[in-house]
Amino acid sequence: MQDIFHCRPNQGFRLRGEVAVEVKVVTADGNEVPRRLDTIQGFEQGQKDGLSLGEKRVQETLEQMGALLRAMTGLKKQVYDEAEAELLRLSVEIARQIIRREITTDPSVVTRAIRAAFEYLGDQNQVRISVSPEDMKEVQRVLPDLAQFYRLEGFELVEDRAVARGGCILETGFGRINGTIDDQLAMLKEELERCLGTG
Repeated sequence: MQDIFHCRPNQGFRLRGEVAVEVKVVTADGNEVPRRLDTIQGFEQGQKDGLSLGEKRVQETLEQMGALLRAMTGLKKQVYDEAEAELLRLSVEIARQIIRREITTDPSVVTRAIRAAFEYLGDQNQVRISVSPEDMKEVQRVLPDLAQFYRLEGFELVEDRAVARGGCILETGFGRINGTIDDQLAMLKEELERCLGTG
């Protein structure tokens, strides 16, 4: 049901400096209803209404953009945090794979692990050295020289399937030194997490 506007030409007249037009509106039921349109006043009111509506829409858009920006900032931090944790995990896994490959190609890795563990040894009396069965030959070959160099007063070399290849565990009356590859990687990961502030 739409109103139809009819305007008769030359029926405009001035009213307080405004142009007004007399129109007849034909309603849906066929009745003609006279109406007066003040064009300048209508134009000005339309302009005010349009500006007000435009300002309201701009404000709504700005609020939406602000909310979107805040959400994106939070998302950016979340992505960085997740990526950082994943990169840390990936870095440790890469190190683990490189070390495992090195262990299979260089039997002296266990010797370096034992030397590093000896540096922390406080008591040289009766040191129990546990190594992987795969490393036993290499350790038996170098241990007499290491024992002499580090002035060990007594030692016991033991095969231990719980110790992964390339690592060792030293035990004395004062404690235990874990020189296993997994333990060293765990310490590396903890240190990286501490430095990155993620742990």
